[in-house]
Amino acid sequence: MLGFTSFAPSPASAKTSFKTTVSAGTTFDAQALGQSANAGPLNPDRFMEAMYGSAFDPQTKMINGQAFQRLVADETASLSKALASAFATAGISDSNPIGFDIGSTGQVELKGDHPDMGKIKALLDENPDLSGKIRANNLRQHEAAMFDVGEVHANRIKTADTEAEMLAAWRNSVAAYDRLDRTTGTTFAEGQLQLGMS
Repeated sequence: MLGFTSFAPSPASAKTSFKTTVSAGTTFDAQALGQSANAGPLNPDRFMEAMYGSAFDPQTKMINGQAFQRLVADETASLSKALASAFATAGISDSNPIGFDIGSTGQVELKGDHPDMGKIKALLDENPDLSGKIRANNLRQHEAAMFDVGEVHANRIKTADTEAEMLAAWRNSVAAYDRLDRTTGTTFAEGQLQLGMS
């Protein structure tokens, strides 16, 4: 769990993050976050509220990292159960992993060699709400993992006794963020949804 209780992005960093993500090809609208498609495009404040839910305080512009971790864990557990139920109802085995990635236009893309790939695609096509939840959870799990890297970095900096140890902690965090940046999608297998592709 997080060793710090909040993170406050500056308005400039929130704007930069928002623009960077959009320029990478993902349109962050309410639908991409599993909300109503009629909510319209998100400005940075609405994005923060949609992304971080009750962990974001609109008054202080602070994100409670621990609350966000709990929100993501609860959402992932709930979505895992919903996927397991939907798979069972459709006669799809969840013993083989299936990867969910987000395409450049925000659609859920299936990855892997699951024998029921066609059935899974049909299931998601017929259940846009389920696809929206997968899309939103994918984004939130990735963001929660970023908080984890930040926690490790903050703890290493706090406990560093020398400038060399601080530099080593910084290099380790850069490497961890780089690895996480290359981690895409989520994998569902045996009733569990988790970050990363199998």
